[in-house]
Amino acid sequence: QHGTAHDPSVNAQGTGSYIQSTVTSSGKNNGKLKRKAKGDVSVISGPNAYLGPWAGYEGETKGQITGPTPEQQAEYDLRQAENTTASGSIKKPKGRLYIDGQEERSIFHGQSEYDSLGRTYMHIPSQYRHEVSYEELSKQSSFVPKSLVKEWKSAHPGGVSAIRFIPSSGHLLLSSGMDGTVKIFDAHSSYALQRTYIGHSKAVRDISFSPTGTTFLSSSYDSFTKLWDTETGKCLQRFEVKSKKIPNVARFYPEDPNVFLVGQSDKKIVQWDIRANEIVQQYNQHLDAINSLTFFDSSRRFISTSDDKSMRVWEFGIPVVIKLIADPSMHAVPS
Repeated sequence: QHGTAHDPSVNAQGTGSYIQSTVTSSGKNNGKLKRKAKGDVSVISGPNAYLGPWAGYEGETKGQITGPTPEQQAEYDLRQAENTTASGSIKKPKGRLYIDGQEERSIFHGQSEYDSLGRTYMHIPSQYRHEVSYEELSKQSSFVPKSLVKEWKSAHPGGVSAIRFIPSSGHLLLSSGMDGTVKIFDAHSSYALQRTYIGHSKAVRDISFSPTGTTFLSSSYDSFTKLWDTETGKCLQRFEVKSKKIPNVARFYPEDPNVFLVGQSDKKIVQWDIRANEIVQQYNQHLDAINSLTFFDSSRRFISTSDDKSMRVWEFGIPVVIKLIADPSMHAVPS
């Protein structure tokens, strides 16, 4: 087999599929095949027409129109009929949690969404609720982790694409995977899976919390970026990339949770306004796919990295590069 590659969008069972091509050889110089007769030089066309050195080999189908046999075609038509409903729509494939056009949903995995005091998993534990001053942080020591606290095995069949701690407290851990789902875990005490968000037909590329953590964005290979309510699991809005390009990364503007940036595979960075549900600005000076977006300088500026081997600094809201960092010897800058 040659050119074998794993399809990043796997099904819910994690079996996945392979994209491959095979090359076969019918023997050196067709030595095992019998050459056709050259024919009669006096015959121009017909059964015994002259072919000369251009005569082919007996049994070969080169140059002939080929296709499925009647039995193979009948079997294919039967499978198609079984996968089609009475209304003509295609049934949900086995193992696929979500297909395009369905309503997004979520699954709560605990016994009850509320505790005895009416609180959900969004409630911040008391030890994480106080504000930590700079003086307190300066007294704390840092060290390299030496022991494994928790491992979530098979959290996402096919692999995990991104993980994010909820802002401020960090007591919840959000993860996205190649199975097209987003999951949130308790990272404080029980370490249990709390909720699964189902709304992408292909692998999820990136996730990003809003500054408050009450909502988050998920970007997928299905060309959609979706806004979710972290607590209820409801999909609040959908943002589709035109011309079916891939939204590689999405980041909320830290000063306004109604605005976010999306770095796309078509070299563009677009600025969305959630209230208007439309693109209000485009940053278009990269030469290849966008990989990461990072705000700095009190959110007045952001830096973008790309497959074009460059990093570019922008003033937020102004589509003009104020600093370019590039070197022909550099590799592509990943996220």
